[in-house]
Amino acid sequence: MWTFMLSRARFTNAEVDAACGVSEWARQNFTRKLRREGILRDAGRQGPTPYFTVLDPTQAQAFVSRRRQTGDGAIWAAMRTLKMFTPDEIALAIGVGDGLPNEDAIRSYVSLLREAGYLSVIQKARPGVRAARYRLVRDTGPLPPKRQRKTVLIDGNEERVVHVAGEFL
Repeated sequence: MWTFMLSRARFTNAEVDAACGVSEWARQNFTRKLRREGILRDAGRQGPTPYFTVLDPTQAQAFVSRRRQTGDGAIWAAMRTLKMFTPDEIALAIGVGDGLPNEDAIRSYVSLLREAGYLSVIQKARPGVRAARYRLVRDTGPLPPKRQRKTVLIDGNEERVVHVAGEFL
């Protein structure tokens, strides 16, 4: 649980339960101890859901800064600035160089964000003529939505996913 809490700027109790596969009692016992020692702090609310953090304000700021300095962070910042764009325009906006995403990475991230509902297509692509143009329709803030790979278990007999690491189906 501690490793999970350190890996996030803020988290909910439900996220800890799901990611760590521990009982609610074990999580409550652990978080009570952290609160008593002043390690676990409130990090605000989103609607009725309380968020918590184990980082002090300086650590939290450094954590957020590191997330923004990733390849996806550069793409996200360009999208937030441009509002309407093609993947090529994002590549021009962020430039090229060490640590910066290439055009394939940009297209992959754009595609994922479109599928997730962050982007809408405002002009379809015409192969060989022009790239698709997108609009950012869900700007949730300065931190980029994070791609994450999960290990899944697929039962070939039933042809369905039966387990996703850290998740209950």
